Amino acid sequence: MMALSAVGRLSLAVSLAIVLLVTGCSKKESAEPTPVAVQAATAQVESITEHIATDAVLAPIAEAAISPKITAPVKKFYVQRGSKVKQGQLLATLENRDLAAAVTDLCRRYTQLRYGVARANDAQASFISAVRAFHPRRTAPTDSSDGRSPAA
Repeated sequence: MMALSAVGRLSLAVSLAIVLLVTGCSKKESAEPTPVAVQAATAQVESITEHIATDAVLAPIAEAAISPKITAPVKKFYVQRGSKVKQGQLLATLENRDLAAAVTDLCRRYTQLRYGVARANDAQASFISAVRAFHPRRTAPTDSSDGRSPAA
């Protein structure tokens, strides 16, 4: 077999490309399209007879983080998770036994303090009366740091 030169190889490649181009681009006569059968129906108002069950992802229109000002167990919920609620609507009530006990304790301590203040006032009045009885010239308790009466 004889070796082809570069020019021979080039002319062979160009000839082959022309043959492929002419045979590939020639237009063949196409057959008539075959008709397809179509069924048509008139639209009617009827109830839906087909139900489709599928998975979905729901997203809320708005979310709010809710946290009470105090920590206490929940006594009762008035809405269920995912329910529509309105601003200001009562959602739950909290147990108040601990708070009620704290209020009772504070009231008891307040009463004791008032009683203690009343006793201190009585003791002060008794002390002033005793000072006046012992020192008739002094009519008022001392105000200054040196122990003298402010009127003297």
